[in-house]
Amino acid sequence: MNTAVFKLKRFLGTCKEALRATVSAPSRTILSAVCIGLGIAGVAIVAALSVAALKKAEYMIETFGSDTLFLVSGSNYNMPFSRQLTLSVGDADALRENFPDAYFVSPIRNVWGLIVSYQNARLMSEVGGLTGTLEIERNWKIVEGRDLTPDDREYANNVCLLGSFVRDTLFPNEEDPLGKQIKIGRGVCEVVGVAEEKTLGAYDNVLNTFVLLPDTVFSKRFQWRRLLAVGIRMRFYTMDDVNRQLPSVIEFLRERHGLEEGQPNDFRFFTASSISQMIYTIMGAIGAFLGAITLLVIIVGGFVTANIFLLATQTRVKEIGIRRAFGANSTDIFLQFIIEFVIVGLCGMLVGVLVGSAYAAFISSFGFLDVKITPTVFLITTFVSLIVALTFGILPARSASKINPIDAIKSL
Repeated sequence: MNTAVFKLKRFLGTCKEALRATVSAPSRTILSAVCIGLGIAGVAIVAALSVAALKKAEYMIETFGSDTLFLVSGSNYNMPFSRQLTLSVGDADALRENFPDAYFVSPIRNVWGLIVSYQNARLMSEVGGLTGTLEIERNWKIVEGRDLTPDDREYANNVCLLGSFVRDTLFPNEEDPLGKQIKIGRGVCEVVGVAEEKTLGAYDNVLNTFVLLPDTVFSKRFQWRRLLAVGIRMRFYTMDDVNRQLPSVIEFLRERHGLEEGQPNDFRFFTASSISQMIYTIMGAIGAFLGAITLLVIIVGGFVTANIFLLATQTRVKEIGIRRAFGANSTDIFLQFIIEFVIVGLCGMLVGVLVGSAYAAFISSFGFLDVKITPTVFLITTFVSLIVALTFGILPARSASKINPIDAIKSL
């Protein structure tokens, strides 16, 4: 018989014996799989969180624009909901004149909490003014109707754009909103476009709850906000331009606001990369914490499983003797126990994935991250399970292979 064929048949026979031994001791197999599975569940969660954080960061860069710099009124020392409007339309004009690398500079002006209604439907919404188009100013696309035009701004046309949540609330059952007159407080405007829906988990409604007017119309309706700005949006040609110009922009605004050295900024700044970095930092801290716990659980589970198999070895001397009597050598016995440990490890992986999926669903229910057990996470957990099996299975396998064959056969 060909040597390779003989070795393959011998290996397959060893696998068959390992599978038989695993199935014939269900309590040992289940207990061992659970011990390993608890650690693998932690691996699944850490891996799934990492994948979800990466996707969230990429989405935020795409959503807000990698070329965008946000300047927000108020310092970090302001209490929530008490932010002072420290930026102005004049600041935006000055930035536009002094930073030619920014192809678009616009003050962000809006009013929160206004009642927007159509017939019997109503909701509280953000009402803002646009200097340019929605796509250029907010990196947002129109999915129904049209965007605002320069003529709308020049002639102060009484038209508006709706966020997707406003559209769904005021015009349920897929009623066409285009051309309809909606009320904003005591005034009205004609709907000419609806923006695409963007998602940020639990904050979806807030993100898509807006009505946008041409800035000339906004200024007429809200005279008290005519010169003040919630923030300023600057768009550059590349992300490198944003990072390069950021220190100069900060220094320019500090001088313009008369801030002396040592005084804190009276504004804040955000870029898509800084927001994504914040997500990476938060998820990294959580991942490190969970990773440390996971490593501990894996080590404990591996040792417990190894001891279970060591104890089982002492009760399986007769089984080993039968195999040795039929020609199995110490290598065959060693390989059989390693394969048994691998089978248990893979069962533990399935347990871990199931438990991890439940944890992932729980984390996703908070709405900030969409945590899922993806094929990538599945492959990672499989790899870790095999490593655990091969690492902690060596000692029981060596112990079984070292049993004196004569004593094993005598036990029959």
